[in-house]
Amino acid sequence: LLKNAAWTISNLCRGKPKPQREYMKKVAPLIGKLLQSCKDSTLLCDLCWAISYMSDGSNSDIQIVLDHCSKSRMLELLTFDKETKVPALRTIGNVCTGDDVQTQSLLDFGFLTYLPELLADERKVIRKEACWTLSNVTAGNKRQIQSVVEEGVMGAVIDILKKDLAEVKTEAAWAMSNFLSGGSPDQIKQLIEMDCIPPMCAMATSGTDSKVIKVVMEGLQKLVDTWKENRQSSDFPDIAQMIKDEGGLDLYHRVCQYGKPGQQPL
Repeated sequence: LLKNAAWTISNLCRGKPKPQREYMKKVAPLIGKLLQSCKDSTLLCDLCWAISYMSDGSNSDIQIVLDHCSKSRMLELLTFDKETKVPALRTIGNVCTGDDVQTQSLLDFGFLTYLPELLADERKVIRKEACWTLSNVTAGNKRQIQSVVEEGVMGAVIDILKKDLAEVKTEAAWAMSNFLSGGSPDQIKQLIEMDCIPPMCAMATSGTDSKVIKVVMEGLQKLVDTWKENRQSSDFPDIAQMIKDEGGLDLYHRVCQYGKPGQQPL
């Protein structure tokens, strides 16, 4: 009976339009209690899909899940069987699309410590979801970006940019670009020292999907802008020369002119 109920709730939450918020508020406490105590893998999977659909919306929708579902349990489910791991990770990614407070609530419970294993998962869908979730974190504030730096997960993102499948690289590029857009000069410097420029230049000149190139070019442009603001500092990397070395003078000029009036589309 519980399995049928969980499956039904999952499908109702999945529908468009979503159930009204008042109904989600009524069912969320039950889902939270079942998630906490349940050990059946099929039931857990359906429950996780239910909260993933519930959290896919506004910050108010996300808060309903946070109010009634244990954060530590949501993170614990990332270590369960492969069927449960996907909706559990999707739920966490949805929460990280919320405001900084909602995102921080998961970081405070140690979400970032799970990322290295998720980014190295043998399954493409997990690596892709992990990169997408991380891109939502790096779109946050500088404190949250610093947490990412301290956890050391950006090295795995750079590895993905170098050698993973195109669709995984796309999400990794978003994580990188968001980091560069919101990071401080010191945080960006640390990323440069991790050798982020070569794979970004390779993607920018690969002739791949125009949307991907747009994301990478915006990241490279942020790097150049940061270098221009800090090049008087003797210990700040010569980003301009690094881009020229990797992508040639033409790429550097394209980066400098990117998004400006008269610039030709890629």
